[in-house]
Amino acid sequence: MAYRIARWLEDHANFARLLDLLQGELESFHWAGKPDHRLMLDVMTYMTQYPDKFHHPAEELAFAKALMRDPRLAGSIEALKEEHVTLRQSGEALLEQLEAILNEAIIARAEVEASGLNYIRSLRRHMRREEAEVFPAVGRVLRPADWAKIDEAMEHRPDPLFGPTVEARFRTLSRQIALESEHPG
Repeated sequence: MAYRIARWLEDHANFARLLDLLQGELESFHWAGKPDHRLMLDVMTYMTQYPDKFHHPAEELAFAKALMRDPRLAGSIEALKEEHVTLRQSGEALLEQLEAILNEAIIARAEVEASGLNYIRSLRRHMRREEAEVFPAVGRVLRPADWAKIDEAMEHRPDPLFGPTVEARFRTLSRQIALESEHPG
């Protein structure tokens, strides 16, 4: 249904805000500044908990149904599914780097910066592809009964950061997002 695709687009806008925060901290890395490692860790904790475990699996259920209705979508859908795997792996690797830094491990700035920038570029490109290529096709080919089956199969969990209640783990990150919204740039 249109509300599901609208929700995914809303998620993408939220993810982009988090990527902006992460990129700002990585720029601090680049200029040998003092990045907020805790903020970066919070961003990546969220990205490895919500998108990787709820958002992407929901998309994949819809993509599979859409592929049954229109086999011409196979190339785009398979590429996006592979990207989900790659994004999950690179997100987990970046999360591990940030956890190590907070546990006082020595990791080269350039390594963390490269991991972070790669993750940001990959996820932004991925979201653009979904929005331009697959979401419109999914909206066209899926029927209400398909969406009902997808909703039945999905594990439902409110967004722990942008949902109705911000989980304690993400309250500092939520305040930072609000601050950034009030004072952009």
